[in-house]
Amino acid sequence: MKVLTIVGNRPQFIKLGVTARRLRELGADAPWRSIVVNTGQHYDEMLSDVFFTELEIEAPDYALGIGSGHIFD
Repeated sequence: MKVLTIVGNRPQFIKLGVTARRLRELGADAPWRSIVVNTGQHYDEMLSDVFFTELEIEAPDYALGIGSGHIFD
């Protein structure tokens, strides 16, 4: 089983911090694999990377780099 978490802004990073910590506590023997996708909505270091560092979240498996284009993009 895979657990997919998609993040892109501050509230999602904070929720992921709690989730990632719990998944680490369960260890590698858990019956699932955690996959993290960062949309890149916040591409500034202080709006994205800092949360991965401060909340001790492993680097995302995928970084989409979407940026802050128009809502319809």
